[in-house]
Amino acid sequence: VVVTPDNLGSWPRGPLLSPCSPFPGDLEFVSGLSTPPLGTGSLQFGIGTISSPLVTFFSRVLDDVPVGDITALRYSTYVASSTPPGNAPRLVLSIETQEPSAPFEQLMFTPPPASVITGAWQSWDALAGTWTALFVFPTPPPTTLAAYVAAHPAARITQQLGGLAILAGC
Repeated sequence: VVVTPDNLGSWPRGPLLSPCSPFPGDLEFVSGLSTPPLGTGSLQFGIGTISSPLVTFFSRVLDDVPVGDITALRYSTYVASSTPPGNAPRLVLSIETQEPSAPFEQLMFTPPPASVITGAWQSWDALAGTWTALFVFPTPPPTTLAAYVAAHPAARITQQLGGLAILAGC
């Protein structure tokens, strides 16, 4: 599905939640930057310099999908500037574990900061990458989705907490 400002498909903008700042950033579709991997345009996250805003873009494409059924999860980024260096947009999966002790979890994939190049398009294979649990204490070590599924075989993406999200800032 080609996403445009007039056809967001399974990507509703969603709320601009910002636990980091009272000033949310902004989103807009732009031509470029440079030559995007899948066409002429891209979604630009504007986080500027205002007190660490957080910008979020949600998708419903994985809602209610078993985590173990995900066979590909890739995205591309173009980081024009970053403070601190190496800070690129990241993915968050909201998961219903089907387990009474921890019914909901969120996992976050962050491109390795040392691998992020400013001023160039880069593609990330989040399925093969490592994920960090959010809001779980004590925080477990980073894991792959395959290892997560082995530990939580009934886990599904939940629509209650946003399903799949791309975040920048904060």
